[in-house]
Amino acid sequence: FVYLYRLTFIALKSIIIDDDPISVKVLAHILKKVDTIELIETFTDPVKAINFIENNAIDLIFLDVEMPGMDGFATARAIRRLKLAGGGPRLVMVSAHSREELLVQRDGHEPLAGGWPWESLPSESSATTRTLLITAPSLPT
Repeated sequence: FVYLYRLTFIALKSIIIDDDPISVKVLAHILKKVDTIELIETFTDPVKAINFIENNAIDLIFLDVEMPGMDGFATARAIRRLKLAGGGPRLVMVSAHSREELLVQRDGHEPLAGGWPWESLPSESSATTRTLLITAPSLPT
């Protein structure tokens, strides 16, 4: 007997949160090429994104590290406080800064990425416009 199985993949429902509209467009363009990611919405305002996440099932968030007002790490903590099913969506932090820059203490505050489990991924862009992706297995508390 020969059994044929049809493999189907369920795309991860994802959103982008970034204050820079151009960065949103670039990342959205890249994500459209990935079959396993379904980009369902983009946001330039973290508060609007948090409201959306609270009312919609999201699997994956692409989140800018530095944004005016509420940065990416504060946004991640706010999402974590929502107590979403399954621990909430996975997180990919996006930054134009190097890993070292994110680990440095600035203006008397703790480093932006202090205490986060992460991995740097190489960028396809030039050195001056590089993008650093940081993957975190779970959102911080």
